[in-house]
Amino acid sequence: MTVSRFACTGLAIIALMLFTGCWDSTEIEDLAMVIGSGFDLTEDGQLEVTVQIASPKGTPSAQHGGDTSSQRPYLVLSEKGPHSCSELMAKLQKQLSSRFFFGHRSVIIFGEKFAREGINESLDLFIRAPDSRFTAYVLTTKGMTAKEVLETPYMLENLPMIAVKKMQMTEGVYSVNIEDLVSAFIDDEVALITGVIKSDRAAGDDRKFRIQGGAVYKENKLIGYLDEGETRMLMWKEGDIQQSLLSVRVQPETERYSGTVGLLMLHGSSHVDTKIVRNKPHFTIHLKGVGKIIENNTDLDMKKEESLKIVAEKFTEQAEEILRQMTRSSQKEWRVDMFNLGRELHCFYADYWLRNKENWEEIYANAEVDFKVELNIVRTGRMQYLPS
Repeated sequence: MTVSRFACTGLAIIALMLFTGCWDSTEIEDLAMVIGSGFDLTEDGQLEVTVQIASPKGTPSAQHGGDTSSQRPYLVLSEKGPHSCSELMAKLQKQLSSRFFFGHRSVIIFGEKFAREGINESLDLFIRAPDSRFTAYVLTTKGMTAKEVLETPYMLENLPMIAVKKMQMTEGVYSVNIEDLVSAFIDDEVALITGVIKSDRAAGDDRKFRIQGGAVYKENKLIGYLDEGETRMLMWKEGDIQQSLLSVRVQPETERYSGTVGLLMLHGSSHVDTKIVRNKPHFTIHLKGVGKIIENNTDLDMKKEESLKIVAEKFTEQAEEILRQMTRSSQKEWRVDMFNLGRELHCFYADYWLRNKENWEEIYANAEVDFKVELNIVRTGRMQYLPS
């Protein structure tokens, strides 16, 4: 009995020794770490897929003394053809000795032309791949291709797409990730809007880029862009206006002053009042914010309460005009419920929504939408007034 017990124990130990270990593991040097990918439509109508891959030989830790001057720390590969995205990815894989790994991909970029034709063709690559991260940020280009963005170096980071990721993580920037993208496709009450990346020609260098504005989609196709001011208002509606910089035109420009005041938003909130009047929805969007003055380029004395009141009133007027213009575009031109008012209607008037949701596009196009903006200026900085 004792011998049998010892024999069983010995066999168990031997079995554990034989079956332990990472028999199916993959060494990190055998993986091609994709940090960004992009999708374009070429001039002749072909699909083009581009990837940015971290190059171990180009990183400072892989070189003596951290010198990376001899080789870029990343590799950009692209493939195009009249194929599906998965076929083009398979062709890209044949250019590499390492296997693609998407677990570190932080950015996905849709080229403007590709986005206008529809992005649904690329969705399966994000949803089905087991190593694809749903936290990767999604951006749409304006005035350049996704490939051009992925090929553009960035001065402060070894890997350009890491720089883009950090930009998307900062406050005051409109950010959407893959999870948001998929949710917008599934939920017909949510509009799909992504951030915009474009070349920084204002800096006189096409090799730089900036993230600015928003890209509006209808179903799966890009139909228009929001400028920076409109994107700020959208972020305010979504409760994400903190740390955004806003400029307010308070006075006409003179030789001495530009007539503007710069504001930093410290806090913002919103709520929507929803009513049904004569079988027609009516919405009032309330935006409340708290800000501080960071620049005064007027002759107003910011120590005085009446000066702050003037700034707040001018800001309210300009913000409401931007919001009304956005509503005109969304109702008449794009016919996209970018403020997600259908969701508000569903919450408060579920019966009405269920009866009319199939015709929501037409109903929204004729719905009444009003705005009420309130700004409270709580700080004016140390420099209150410069005498002339």
